[in-house]
Amino acid sequence: MKKRVIRFLVSFLCIGGVLLNNYSVLANATNYYAGTVKPDGKAIEATIKPIILPYVGNSGESCWVSNCYDGGSVMLWLQTGIRYYNGYSSFKTYVEYKQSSTVYQMEELNTHSLSTAKTYKVQFENDGKWHAYISGIEKKAIAFSFVHATIEAMAEAHSPNIQMGPFYFTNVRYKNLNGTWTYMDVTPYADSPYHIQITNNYTYKAY
Repeated sequence: MKKRVIRFLVSFLCIGGVLLNNYSVLANATNYYAGTVKPDGKAIEATIKPIILPYVGNSGESCWVSNCYDGGSVMLWLQTGIRYYNGYSSFKTYVEYKQSSTVYQMEELNTHSLSTAKTYKVQFENDGKWHAYISGIEKKAIAFSFVHATIEAMAEAHSPNIQMGPFYFTNVRYKNLNGTWTYMDVTPYADSPYHIQITNNYTYKAY
């Protein structure tokens, strides 16, 4: 139980302050998570597949991979994945980052079609920057002060009264501090009322 609470707090602190474009009604909403958190790594990637357009009411949700670093007065991150909000006709791919207390950006890119699998990756590289990739194509490179961070592969809902996904995660891998890619070895968890169906630590369904 303690481990689960710690994982939730890491994710909540990292993502809880995200701006939600025009959806100001969600700004103070509590977020709910399902997925995996690894305390220390240099990259994270996951293949993500949405199955249906979920019911989200006036709210929204997302599914992503991210780094997360405690910068002291502010949490910093680079994130890429898919998002779906009230009024959308499809899932949108996106890249988001918080580089400092004053530098934040959310950029929607393209459509992620239902029942289609795409691989999302965030990793630190030799140029001293963290890079975000969608299906092997670089979408963003951001300079941070850190070279390793908490890394996550998560589904996120902004209300307990909406449907989460379902989202299918496969091939969830991370790069350790030695630079070696390893299949995720942390057991996925879900915040109630959401659930995780686990095949293994790197293959799971969030719903």
